[in-house]
Amino acid sequence: MPEPWEIDMGEVEPRELTAEQKFVCSLRGEYGAQGLHVFPGTAPDQVVLAYGRRLCGVHTRNDPRELARLKIDRASLTYPLAGICPSATTIVQAAKTKQDQEIAAMQADSQAMCDATPRHRPRIKPARAIRMKEPQWTDYGVLQTYEGEGEEETEPDMDPGNGLVSSTRGVLAVVTHSDFDLCVTLETYTRRPPVETKGWDKVVEVGYYSPGGEIVLYDSLSGTELPNLALNGRKGHYRIRVHYAWFPWKGEAQSGQRLLIMAYPGKGRKEIVHRNRK
Repeated sequence: MPEPWEIDMGEVEPRELTAEQKFVCSLRGEYGAQGLHVFPGTAPDQVVLAYGRRLCGVHTRNDPRELARLKIDRASLTYPLAGICPSATTIVQAAKTKQDQEIAAMQADSQAMCDATPRHRPRIKPARAIRMKEPQWTDYGVLQTYEGEGEEETEPDMDPGNGLVSSTRGVLAVVTHSDFDLCVTLETYTRRPPVETKGWDKVVEVGYYSPGGEIVLYDSLSGTELPNLALNGRKGHYRIRVHYAWFPWKGEAQSGQRLLIMAYPGKGRKEIVHRNRK
């Protein structure tokens, strides 16, 4: 029963189309399904569906002579017919199963890679340390925070001079390679931790002012979101030190990226490049 303050607009949830209806719709319009005849909107559904049934027979028989006579490429029929033709459905489902298996294998390999990355041993005790259990990734190679407090958003520098990190008030951007997974560790300190460069390709430190105490690096397109780096949600001035290294794994094509990001309260906007090995 609707709440007293809710107004019933009489709207009905859209009905799910059947496979046959989806096929008919796909053949209407300016383009239609690839490789198939395009029907005008006035053509009866039965005519469009009968056309599809005939093509299903051609696809199922898979007779080279028939295909040549009709000048039809069987492969181009497979996906358009998959909803109404069992032989096409079998091929599409097999391709999807294979793709799912390949993706699962890649994900398992990425997980094994991150599991094998060296575990960081802090020189001093952090207030909080988080080693992300699963590999992270970005859609376009940038993780950023945005604590704009309603003012006009400042775009992060996608190509910082140090090649790794840039910041403005309320915006912190960490630049990585978009084609490789990230193995990430985050550490927040109450005071400045010792500088560590051994084993890292780049180590860069920048100043950052957090107006909201939400130093959360994220990529909205991929859905990646890291835990808050702020110390107990504290607003104010921080120093952010980013460590970056390639992680070789079964050859260059399957390499990954390691990120260790440290944050601690501290004033000063000065950028310090502790290491930049190209």
